[in-house]
Amino acid sequence: MRILSIVMAILAFSLVLPLKAEERVYGYDAIVSELSRTRTSNQVTYVKDPFSAVQIHAGLGLANTLFSLQRDGQRDLNIAQSGLQLSLGIDLFSRNWMAEGTIRNFGKTKKEGIESTLREFELKLVYRSHLNTFLKLRTGLGVSGRYLDLNGVRGNGSSFDETYTTPSTLGFLGMSTFITDGLSFGADISGRLSMISDTADSSSVDITLRMDSHF
Repeated sequence: MRILSIVMAILAFSLVLPLKAEERVYGYDAIVSELSRTRTSNQVTYVKDPFSAVQIHAGLGLANTLFSLQRDGQRDLNIAQSGLQLSLGIDLFSRNWMAEGTIRNFGKTKKEGIESTLREFELKLVYRSHLNTFLKLRTGLGVSGRYLDLNGVRGNGSSFDETYTTPSTLGFLGMSTFITDGLSFGADISGRLSMISDTADSSSVDITLRMDSHF
């Protein structure tokens, strides 16, 4: 009988010990889970600023334009002028789309007795395709305003001094090579077509060499 009592006591102890261990394990897991839930509920969700990825683009360029000057009763006169271009653009919440404005001053040139002075501004919507890390393709559409002053002597000997303000549509295609993240060089070729018929400056083809900074 005494031996039986000892055996029963050992069996009871062996059953109670795993239950105690399981209770301790469960208690530890429950505490960790509760702390995790509390920490998660206290976390603050931060919304990314949409302006943080927007870049501004400022550039300087050498612009060349070729246009035909329409003259009454005479053949058209092809005029080529060179000048400086200043540009400023901003991303439209995308790494591919941007808006850009340019100002051009072509100065004065004289050909066959006609002196011309040309100034121009443009507003463009630009799409940039990232070919690789260093190379981007640029294309887009826009509008421009050209201010052309002409003075000289007509074929009949009479002098003239005329000013034309010409609104136009334009399209362009270009390429940019990035030297660093903040500096690029490139070239654009563009075509322009006048929106009005009462002008001596109805169309042009332009080539521009660009240097742009990005910040």
